Amino acid sequence: MASAFGNVASFLGNKKKKEGEESELLAMWSKGDTDTKDSAMCLKWAPDDAFIAAGYSDGGVRLFSTEGKLSAKVGMAPAGTGGGLMSELVDGKMPCMSLCFKPKETTKVVLRTACADGQIEQFNVKGGKSGQSIATFTEKHTESGKANSILAMDYGPEGDKYVTGGVDRIVRVYDETSKVASRELKGSLAGQGGHSNRICAVRCNVSRNGMVASASLDGTVMLWDWRTSSEEPFATFSGLACAGDSIDMRDMYLLVGSWRPAQQLQIFDIRKKELIHDVAWKRKKVMTASDGKKATAWAAVRESVRGSTNVYAAQYVGDGCAPGTIVAGGTGSREVKVFTPLAPDRLFAADKPFEGPYQPIASMVVPSGVHGLHVSRDGKNIAVAAQSGLVYKVQMPSPEPVVV
Repeated sequence: MASAFGNVASFLGNKKKKEGEESELLAMWSKGDTDTKDSAMCLKWAPDDAFIAAGYSDGGVRLFSTEGKLSAKVGMAPAGTGGGLMSELVDGKMPCMSLCFKPKETTKVVLRTACADGQIEQFNVKGGKSGQSIATFTEKHTESGKANSILAMDYGPEGDKYVTGGVDRIVRVYDETSKVASRELKGSLAGQGGHSNRICAVRCNVSRNGMVASASLDGTVMLWDWRTSSEEPFATFSGLACAGDSIDMRDMYLLVGSWRPAQQLQIFDIRKKELIHDVAWKRKKVMTASDGKKATAWAAVRESVRGSTNVYAAQYVGDGCAPGTIVAGGTGSREVKVFTPLAPDRLFAADKPFEGPYQPIASMVVPSGVHGLHVSRDGKNIAVAAQSGLVYKVQMPSPEPVVV
């Protein structure tokens, strides 16, 4: 399954593009585990960008170096009696649906994983060449008392708490050292109400400690604050179609990616609790009579969904890129795309209005489709988890000149 991925695309700046076109992203390598045909479900860069941790549908985690070497298999039974790589699947283990690194850790690199069998496990993966299990426990379904299938997890910005979400529709807040949730955010019939279907994504606001967003198959994204005594969401956004790790927050702006062929990337103002921008997946085509088509609303809709991608994963990009830059990917046209705002200096200013719009500047086709993605802390590379089981390292494009 492992393969080199050298000259299939060109880096932005190395290949001239026509006005209105997107550049091709460069995949520096794509690697997998030749011992399995399982899918890569999720992945994260290590805090120092030294390696990539990818969770697989067989329940194990693979660690890849920045050069693409498979350096360790974590959360799997040892092969034989010797040391070396972990390789044998633990009987009955279900897919690793989410993983995250503990922030602000100074003595070790702590990786936490969550599986569909309810198991939450902690590993020390310093160096990215092995993975020592530190602690493990099973989260229980609130109604059946059996293992709760966990689909999403994220650390708070201080690293002292993390949150989970899954089949029983509850956002749980855990203290780092506890195996029992300190808070259960689920709403009530007397209040706004919580989710009515499984939670597929959770995200903590890195600039607002205590604020967490949850996305559900019920078509909503809810915002909660674990610092208050309330178990009700303080904001609910409806009419969405999240199916994976496709929500993110930058200050008071919420990014939502939906698994549908249109309106799949949207930005909401948390303060105003309203939609402020639709990010078009493709650069808009002006329809004229010379196209031989009627420039009707239906024609515009058909054009917008043709060759589009249903989004499974989306995130704001941090350092190293224009403020507000977005990376997203999914199925359909099976692309990873980078979007930049035309006025990044005005995107997140508290005293100025949102300016937009966004435009796609670079893209790459992932043949089997995208399950997850994550941008390195320095903003230079994108890690992509593919349905085929491959993990890609993709070079971020250089920022385009700002158009005002």
